[in-house]
Amino acid sequence: GTIFPVQQSTMSVRRALAVAGLVLLALPFLTGCLRVQASMGISSDDRVSGQIVAATIPADEEDNGPQLVAPASLEGKVQVQQYEQDGYVGSQAYFSGLTFGDVQQLMTMSEQGAGMLQLNLQRNGDLVSLNGRVDLESAPSLGTDVQFTIAFPARVATTNGTRESDSIVTWKLPAGEVSTLRAEVRY
Repeated sequence: GTIFPVQQSTMSVRRALAVAGLVLLALPFLTGCLRVQASMGISSDDRVSGQIVAATIPADEEDNGPQLVAPASLEGKVQVQQYEQDGYVGSQAYFSGLTFGDVQQLMTMSEQGAGMLQLNLQRNGDLVSLNGRVDLESAPSLGTDVQFTIAFPARVATTNGTRESDSIVTWKLPAGEVSTLRAEVRY
């Protein structure tokens, strides 16, 4: 099930591309049911904002689930809080005003998960390209639900994700596989 809805208003769909980096880097340490859902967006001035939830069913009372840690270089742009809902525990991160360069910095959040997520946003004239690679080979095969939704400020020209509307794309990433994320938008 969905943890939070992707709403259609301009502010609420401006979610951070970077948020996926936080959660997916934590995956090698998770067992059992895993819930990772990110909604994010890019504004017309190339700023990235968003939120993400990383949660698991706790193994015992001491299990707080996956814990996201904001990199020091992005202090003030990333806020993390505890998450507890539907029997899942973990953490939830909120982002705002990230540059494309800031998104790259988020990939350094976990040395243990280095290389699990590669994400690149580039602008060339009026063309913005998203290219990503997500390695979920070590994620638990049962009960894994990893979804990544991006709202762009204009119609998506090409993508290998599922189009939710002209400007919103979702990827449902399977456990046990390496997946790619691609999208191109002109604005």
